[in-house]
Parts: sequence; C-alpha cells; structure tokens
Amino acid sequence: MTAIVGVLNKHAVAIAADSAVTLGGGRKVLNSANKLFALSKYHPVAIAIFGNAELVGTPWEIIIKEFRKNIGNQSFNTLQEYANCFFQFLKRENYYCNDFEALQQLKESIISFVQKIINISDVNKLEFILQQYETCCKHPYLDGLSDESVEFINVNLDNELKVSINLLKQKGIKLDDNHLRNILKTILTKDVLNPDLTGLVFSGYGELEIYPSIIHYTVGNVINGTLAFKQQPSVIIDKQNRSSICPFAQTDVMCTLLDGIAPKVQSIYIKTLLKTFDTVISSLSNLIQ
Repeated sequence: MTAIVGVLNKHAVAIAADSAVTLGGGRKVLNSANKLFALSKYHPVAIAIFGNAELVGTPWEIIIKEFRKNIGNQSFNTLQEYANCFFQFLKRENYYCNDFEALQQLKESIISFVQKIINISDVNKLEFILQQYETCCKHPYLDGLSDESVEFINVNLDNELKVSINLLKQKGIKLDDNHLRNILKTILTKDVLNPDLTGLVFSGYGELEIYPSIIHYTVGNVINGTLAFKQQPSVIIDKQNRSSICPFAQTDVMCTLLDGIAPKVQSIYIKTLLKTFDTVISSLSNLIQ
C-alpha cells in the first residue's frame, strides 16, 4: 500500500508518506524508501513521489537530487514555475535514457501488465477488468502524446502486443484482437491504472506566494522521445479556500477517515439511493397517468 497526504492552511503545508515504493512497474516493492524530498536547498519547496519509483530505470530520488544540484539557489515566483522547470530539466537530460532503453521499458510494461492480470483465476472477473480499461480507450492522451505515439507503439511493439493478446486468449478472453490491442495501447498512452505510472506531488511556496499550494502530476513512460504525463487538479490556498486535506495514491483509508464512510460503501449507497429514486418516480408517473 502507498499513501501520501498533504495538509494545508494559510500558515503552512505539511506532507507525510509511508515508506513503500514500487520498482520496475510493480515487479519489486521496497518497504524502507524515502518518498519525500526537498526540491531546493534554499527555498520552501518539496516533492513527494508515489507509484513507480523509477523513470525508465533511473530512480526518481537520483533525478530529484540532480535537479536540486542543477538549480542551486535559483528561485521562482510560483510553485507552478518550479514544476515547469523540473519537467524542462527532464527534457534537457533526455529523461535519463536513450531510445533503446525507452523502447525496452515500453515492452516490459506491456508484458508485465499482462502477466499480472492473467494471474486472476476468475475469467469473468478478468474480462470485466479488461472491459473497464476498454471504456478508457476514448479518453484523451496523456500530455505530449498523439496519434503518432500510438503508431510508434503499433510499429515497434507489434510482437509484444501479439504475444500479450495470445496470452489473454489462452485464458479464455472472448474480446477480439483489435479490442485487446487497443486496451494494451491505452495502458501506455492514457491516464489509467498502471503500475508504471508515477505520481509527483509538488508542494510549498513560490517567491511571490504568501499561501502554500500543492501541484500533482501523473508521469508515464517515454514514447518516441516524448514523456507521457498529465497535470492533475491543483490545490491552492487563498482567502476562499482556507485549508485542505489532500490524499494521494491509495486513498481509500484516508477518504474513509475524512468522509466518515468507505468509498466502496458510499458508492453502493449512492447507486441504491438513485435506483430507489428512479423506482419511486416511475411509480408516481404511472399513478398520475
């Protein structure tokens, strides 16, 4: 389990995290890792990571320390500018990988994902999970990606896609090859549940900011020389939003504490309530007619 929580108000921001990190797209878990780092030695800015602890095989801890060394005592007016500078630094450093390493990581991501889900013994459950991923095929690409990125995957990962589809077929999956191929490409190009994704949480103050904020990114693989990432909704403290508690990663326990009800129970409750409303409305409509 991975859990990070940020607490903000007008006076300060505090970030806490557990010590478990995932390496190699979920193939290994360390339980004594550091996930909180100062982004600058001289200014009140921090970064937390969750999910995959590496970017194409390079630990995020090393990348963050190199960035910290690179910017020295340089400061920025806003936290967003710190985040922008961090991603510009990654691009200048070619994301700490060459083309061959990036392609190998993509291949490993596909095979690793399939090997994990085919361990699910219930074929109906496995097919249901794949269908949920299929609903994400129409979602927008992660930032920086395009149809060209998908074509790059089609051409360079054709063998891995075919092998993965055959493994799924052997499990008794009834979806056709095109559907399965689209699902596997979605794993790499869309903002969906994927052990290779990393969460980056920037927190602190820019030079011109009197209140703290938190900026959250999801970061994926490097596809055809482009880093796949997406900026998630930010949390900014101001006179209207005086405080906030922000859970990240596996949020079920934190949401239970904050909301007083487990997310799954809440979901069942809402669905049942809506179904009851529909039944009552239908009954009233029949009576009126």
